[in-house]
Amino acid sequence: GHATALAPLGDAAALASGGQDGRVCLWDCRQRGCSGGAAAAAPVHSGAVSELVPHSLPGGGGELLLSAGADKSLALLEPRMGLAVVARRELSDFPYSLAAVGSVAVAGCGDGAVHVIELPSARRLYSLRTGGAAVRAMHTDPNRLVCACDDGGVRAYTFGAAERRGDVEPPLGVAPAARAPTEAAPPSQAQQYAQKKRLALERA
Repeated sequence: GHATALAPLGDAAALASGGQDGRVCLWDCRQRGCSGGAAAAAPVHSGAVSELVPHSLPGGGGELLLSAGADKSLALLEPRMGLAVVARRELSDFPYSLAAVGSVAVAGCGDGAVHVIELPSARRLYSLRTGGAAVRAMHTDPNRLVCACDDGGVRAYTFGAAERRGDVEPPLGVAPAARAPTEAAPPSQAQQYAQKKRLALERA
């Protein structure tokens, strides 16, 4: 099937592609036009591949390729082992967005849920409720998570103890993580004024 996802690997000498048929392929970019065919290919999902995210585990823990699919699953692949699936996690709905930071992956789904998943075990640590609209895009770093949703809203979270606010839905039999995100407070009037002034100066 046609390509539905694309991601560079390592120093961009290799490229990963995901297809409508659920297959993930690795391509050697050192070959002109990738004319030699895929270096590796594997059937990973029963539906289209929606997102591919390469990620280096902290502490020299190795390289993973995260693949989200229309079959409502997240697969963790080992690029150096012929795209072997090392772990898999079922999701609540179609995954529209995917990111990874440190030892967690974050998947945003069509039902508004954001699932935080441990790497490399694929154990679901906890989930966040963003309001029910599909989570179309995300940005994450060690300190924050920002989600853009179909309702036109952008929700920012900082890493803290969200379970104390009731934002967390821990999976059955699994305790919520100690450092779950909490929704960030809206900016003050002074902060909004400073932001507008900075933007005006940048345009000048």
